[in-house]
Amino acid sequence: MTLVRVLVALAFSATCAAADTLCGPRDEITAKLKTAFGETRTGMGTSGPKKVLEIWRSEETGSWSAVMSDTKGRACIVASGRDWTALDETLDDPA
Repeated sequence: MTLVRVLVALAFSATCAAADTLCGPRDEITAKLKTAFGETRTGMGTSGPKKVLEIWRSEETGSWSAVMSDTKGRACIVASGRDWTALDETLDDPA
């Protein structure tokens, strides 16, 4: 849950116009994640009334993508990487 909050905060600190962010119609972005990377949607959450953050990942390759979508059908890949590890437990604050 904390990871999703961090990703949402990072996504909103940058706009979809940033040079390192890939944006387009949501159906095209998600089709590319499925076909090119073998990723499937594994989690999602709302951020206000008009935005949704989705986590896409591939269990086979370990790749992952964070996709922010809006109510107009536009989506941006706001982060991506490799070596995703799904956790069943809650991480403790290392204070």
